[in-house]
Amino acid sequence: KLQRMVSYLNGSLSYRQIGFVGDPLDKLYIGLFSDADFAGDRKDFKSTTGIYAVLMGPNTFFPIGAVSKKQTVCSHSTVEAEIVAAYAAMRSTGIPLLDLWETLMGRKPDIYLFEDNQATLRIIQTGKYPTLRHVRRMHGVSISWLHDAFVDNHFKVWDCDTNYQAADIFTKHFTDVRKWRHALDLIGVVYDPILLRSLNSSLVDT
Repeated sequence: KLQRMVSYLNGSLSYRQIGFVGDPLDKLYIGLFSDADFAGDRKDFKSTTGIYAVLMGPNTFFPIGAVSKKQTVCSHSTVEAEIVAAYAAMRSTGIPLLDLWETLMGRKPDIYLFEDNQATLRIIQTGKYPTLRHVRRMHGVSISWLHDAFVDNHFKVWDCDTNYQAADIFTKHFTDVRKWRHALDLIGVVYDPILLRSLNSSLVDT
């Protein structure tokens, strides 16, 4: 584990995360990206939740926080795993952010939940799940809570293209370099060769 950590630090020295704000407060909203893999952990077949929160606007993209966490329940499909991830995103990240940013902005900001699974999005909107009859005993509370929060206008949902799902990077490993760099771009992490040369020069001087 120590070797992996040191190897990661050494291999990511040239990357930095950036954010920018170019809009007045009344133009800003909170973007909440939620994603999940399906049974990614082969030991117990549990899924992983990915959450990415960012302050957004016409000319604004400022990362707030991210989560990558194995789910404590076992899901039988991608839709179920996505429901669990969306519930965690709103309950542990989205709603708490409302309290903070409502104070900072002097108004209730909009929260957009970006979801790339259309079946999950539809379940959140309607609160109905006719093809998941067993789910009441598994994830029924999550669905009911999400639907109630949606109806009460605590957040809005947005059908997000899978290629632009920023939380994807927190749910799985990547073996394709191009996909990995694209995933980094989505969360505002950029490659900085100038920084790398500067770090190397500092190490040589030291």
